[in-house]
Amino acid sequence: MRTVAFRVDEVTFAKIDVLSRLSGLSKQDYMEARVLDESVVVVPSSRVAKMLLEYAQEVYRELLRARREGRALDEDFAWSLLTLSEFLSGFGDGSMRDIDVEIASWERAM
Repeated sequence: MRTVAFRVDEVTFAKIDVLSRLSGLSKQDYMEARVLDESVVVVPSSRVAKMLLEYAQEVYRELLRARREGRALDEDFAWSLLTLSEFLSGFGDGSMRDIDVEIASWERAM
């Protein structure tokens, strides 16, 4: 066994954390797959569903705060919304894709 280590800024760390949690993989397994350019297949399970629900709740709370404070969404938060919508659209019949249109309308309204 060998050790591989590297430093990232807080934003990159948060993105890695979100993507690994939503994939259902450990950070190590997720990063290993991505570094080796292997696809990461998310298998729906109760654990993945719980992670998606928790992440959706975090995103929703941040949307409420931004709306209450009257502030625009920053680029990192826009990434969070896009990531969540992509994960959700990957499940079911694809009808969740309309969320992209709704999110865009929120951004215009703010």
